[in-house]
Amino acid sequence: MNVLNLLPSEAPAAGANNKLPRAGNGQVGPFAASMTLDDPRVRRLDAMAENGVLQLNGSAIDEMAEPLAVLLASPHCTVTRICISTNREGDAGLACLSEGLRRNASVVDLEIRCPKLASTGLAALSAALKVNRTLVALNLEGNRIDAVGVGSLSEALKVNATLARLNLARNAIGARSMAALSEALKVNRALVALNLGENEISDDGMAALSAALKVNRTLATLDLRAICSSDMMSLSEALTVNDTLATLHLKRNAIGDHGAALLSAALKANKGLTTLDLDYCEIEDDGAASLSEALKVNRSLATLYLGNNNIRHDGMTRVAEALKVNRALSRLYVEDNRIDAAGMVALSEALMTNRALVTLDLGLCAIGSVALAPLWKALATNRTLATLNLAYNKLDDDSVVALSEALKANRTLVTLNLAMNGIEDEGAAALAEALKVNSTLVALDLGANAIGDHGAAALSQALQVNSTLATLSLKSNRIGSVGGILLSEALQANAALASLHLFGNELDDAALVALLETLKVNRRLENLDIAYNKIRLIDEDAVLNALTVNRTLDRFDLRQDHRFDDSPLGRSIRQILLENTKVRSALPDAGLSLELASGLAYPRQVMHAITQELAFLPPGRREEGRATIRALQAAIQPPGKNN
Repeated sequence: MNVLNLLPSEAPAAGANNKLPRAGNGQVGPFAASMTLDDPRVRRLDAMAENGVLQLNGSAIDEMAEPLAVLLASPHCTVTRICISTNREGDAGLACLSEGLRRNASVVDLEIRCPKLASTGLAALSAALKVNRTLVALNLEGNRIDAVGVGSLSEALKVNATLARLNLARNAIGARSMAALSEALKVNRALVALNLGENEISDDGMAALSAALKVNRTLATLDLRAICSSDMMSLSEALTVNDTLATLHLKRNAIGDHGAALLSAALKANKGLTTLDLDYCEIEDDGAASLSEALKVNRSLATLYLGNNNIRHDGMTRVAEALKVNRALSRLYVEDNRIDAAGMVALSEALMTNRALVTLDLGLCAIGSVALAPLWKALATNRTLATLNLAYNKLDDDSVVALSEALKANRTLVTLNLAMNGIEDEGAAALAEALKVNSTLVALDLGANAIGDHGAAALSQALQVNSTLATLSLKSNRIGSVGGILLSEALQANAALASLHLFGNELDDAALVALLETLKVNRRLENLDIAYNKIRLIDEDAVLNALTVNRTLDRFDLRQDHRFDDSPLGRSIRQILLENTKVRSALPDAGLSLELASGLAYPRQVMHAITQELAFLPPGRREEGRATIRALQAAIQPPGKNN
């Protein structure tokens, strides 16, 4: 824990005052400023801070506000982020906290979640924002802030010159509040990100906001998801002249085809927008056609979300036509639409010539194996696509065999998601053959299929020769004891795989034993998930021994029921993984500090692991390893005592 030093390095001079300065009535807000930095409540907050972050979840603002205000007012405060979450009244406490923020010079990020926060508390915070010069991010999501509170905050934004990110999502912001906030945006020159999602801004509020966007020249990210507005006319007019807004989220607004057409007209002139989120916007083929016309001429949009709409083959065909000429769009998300064979033919043809698209999400489209056939040919020739999501598209083994042939030729695909399809052992075997020759794929998701031991055996053989795959998900398949043992053997030879997910299979006790033995020799795996299998008898000593010998594992999920995390073994696993992480992070430096080493619960086991690691370190770093061992020895045996 990084304990903050609130006291000066030298004793204060006689008569020095280290109290929070008092107001004229002898109070700071509603509290008497009677405590000093030595007060136990202030020191308790000091000790709670870790790496500059102070979390006060579940605490009542009124109860801890005065010591927190004293802490913040100290010139020796090094807290940089504060997170407060409470369900109790907090206006009086927030007033006191705000006094501390007036004088604070360290906090850059403040999060307050208090559903009972009223306008008086926000007025105090707003007053602090007018003079504070360090706060960069303010999160007030879910506080039911009303029009009066937003009015106070808006006045502060007119003069504040440092706040760059403001989150007001899930409050009670309506048209009246939006009018006040919009006036502030017209003159504010600091705010670059504003989240207004899940408020009831309505069409009138959208009109006011759009008027502000016409003159604002700093806001770069605007989140308007689910704001109960379908008025795209005023927003489109603003986007025609605004070239500073780069990211716009309109998810879950019922803009429909008409709204998409209005936005498309703006995109033809806009030169600044790079990300547009239109998920769940009730867009159909006509709306997609309008957007495709904009894509033919737009030169800035790089990311477009069109997921969970009702785009069918006509709309997809028009989008594909735009991709043939567009040179800017690099990420396209069209998941959960109704794309059919005709749409896939058009899209596949576009991919054979397109040189910009890097990410394509076709997940949850239920396209089918036959309709996807043209895509495999495109993958064999495409030279830019790096991420492809085909989850839940009714792929069968025959289709996966064809895909695997394309993967043997493909030299760009890095991430492939084939989860939730009908892939069985034959399909897994075909993919395994592709993995033996493919040298670019880094992440492969085969979760929620029907792969058994034979498929796992084929993948195990591939892992023994593949040198690039870093993440493999086989969650929720049918892999049993034999498959688990074979995968374990493959991991003893594989030097690339860092993450293996076997959650929800049929691994048994024998498979666990094999995996634990593998952990003792594997030097690459960082994440192993074998939760909720058919493991019945767990040798606790074997588990702990394997984890202390292993030097790379950060996450190990062995849960077989909901009670495991709170069991002695569950707690011991978390402790060892944390300590191994500390040791690895300290090794590149000048060894472990004595303070860190003395805090380890298993110093002998960790020292043994580091001793083994010395043989694999370059000569120049071996002394660092020896320093680590000396620190661990000091932790085991007090200095000055002979062995």
